[in-house]
Amino acid sequence: MEKSKEQTETRETWSGRLEFLLSCAGYCIGPGNIWRFPYLCYKNGGGTFLIPYFIFMIIGALPMYFIEFSVAQYSGRSAISLWEISPLFKGTGYGMVILTVIISVYFNVTMAWILYYLYNSFTSVLPWSTCNNHWNTKQCYALGGSNLSLGNETANNFSNLYGLFNVTMSYSNLNGNITGTHLISNKTILEEKLTASEEFWRYNVLQISSGIDNMGHIHLGLLICLAIAWLFTFICVCNGIKVSGKVVYVTVTFPYIILLVLLIRAVMLPGASEGLKFYLIPKWDKLLSTQVRPGLTFVTYPEAISRLPLSPLWAVLFYLMLLTVAIDSQFGFVETINASLIDEFPKVLRHRKKTLSAVLCLLEFILGIPLVMQGGIYVFQIMDWYCALLSLMIFSLIECMVIGWIYGVDRFYTDIEMMIGYKPCMMWSICWKYITPCLLVLMLAFNILTVTPVSYTAYKYPAWAVGTGWIIGLTSLIPIPVCFSISLWRSEGTLKQRLKEKMRASPNWRPQLDAFKSTLDSVTLLQTKEREDMI
Repeated sequence: MEKSKEQTETRETWSGRLEFLLSCAGYCIGPGNIWRFPYLCYKNGGGTFLIPYFIFMIIGALPMYFIEFSVAQYSGRSAISLWEISPLFKGTGYGMVILTVIISVYFNVTMAWILYYLYNSFTSVLPWSTCNNHWNTKQCYALGGSNLSLGNETANNFSNLYGLFNVTMSYSNLNGNITGTHLISNKTILEEKLTASEEFWRYNVLQISSGIDNMGHIHLGLLICLAIAWLFTFICVCNGIKVSGKVVYVTVTFPYIILLVLLIRAVMLPGASEGLKFYLIPKWDKLLSTQVRPGLTFVTYPEAISRLPLSPLWAVLFYLMLLTVAIDSQFGFVETINASLIDEFPKVLRHRKKTLSAVLCLLEFILGIPLVMQGGIYVFQIMDWYCALLSLMIFSLIECMVIGWIYGVDRFYTDIEMMIGYKPCMMWSICWKYITPCLLVLMLAFNILTVTPVSYTAYKYPAWAVGTGWIIGLTSLIPIPVCFSISLWRSEGTLKQRLKEKMRASPNWRPQLDAFKSTLDSVTLLQTKEREDMI
């Protein structure tokens, strides 16, 4: 009870609703929304993908979003301590924090890549637009205008990479020219060729090694960018939401302005309508494909930007936009970890938040160093591939079962009514008890049945690396059975009595805000009656 009282009295609150809403938007919308979603939509059937996407969003994502908002706002607790709602499942909270730590380690590496591209955008000619740089190979080609530069080979009047074209080609290893109509594909004249943007990504940014067995040396430029990324994160979180709540006014609104400008510019380009048709027309046969390329932001987008007029300016704006989007998500991750640790150890950490933030950022920076080595992209891919493959579905399923069947929808509706003045519609209870859990089980089964060993482009990982990936993915699930067992072990009575005792909300589970204090007596009476019935 003392711990709960201390949390209530000292926890920071938002200065206003707008700050809260902007912070939520910033946390939810990250770089993945810019590069993962468009690619997934295109790869999985274009407009076809939007149909299951919106269905799953309505019956899956929104009910879970509502649960987490309501529980957190009612209790004022963080990811671990809020499981006073059902102490038997407190391991879920620990698992969530572990998963957040893993994600934040490799997520900030993407911020380092963004900073590296941003730095290289301050030039008159973008370095990924030409093949005349020291890192380029003979396989490099640069697309631009009506000419295709193929290193020693050139092709004129070349307007597309596929199809029948009237071309005149000259090869340094042939006597004379080949003129006429030719069928061109990636497997003929472009065999083993790489675009200038892809070579910049591979040989300058990543300085990629032959595989995960050959980690190589640390990329000094990326190491500096990673340090700056963690410094930005520390500055945003060290003073709590009073500071980060002000930062979001810029970091959340700026990306939408840039995206709107880019959208207007894109639809004004020749052939924009055809491109939209190609992107959105349903392709039903591709609906079950689930592959993504993590380097899309750093290969395809740079290539597209390099073809725009005043391309360096567009590059700076684009990567500034990505940076602000990434910062919002990252300090949300770190704040989650901070708050969870402080709530668990309030007497030690509550008045040492800056020190905790500094130590946490330093430790995660050190953990991220292997990812900026020459073989770092292989480690990044393993973490991104496995870390949330099963855990997110399992965490969400437990949340639904606890709210829908253990804590009880009726009691949860009463808690929500206490906050907003009315009970939500019946649709939410149906989703929490039936629809969303069934959907989560189906998605979990689909992930298990369709999962393939991690890969990066054509590189196949050794068995030990795949095993390491599974260990990373299952690490966040370990606290669930461990805490479950410890909770029962520390209880008294028969197994049935212990289960009932630990599944019910603890006496510390109560509303946090002064506005709700008038209802505390009824809450206490309800808890007392439940315990009497149990005994």
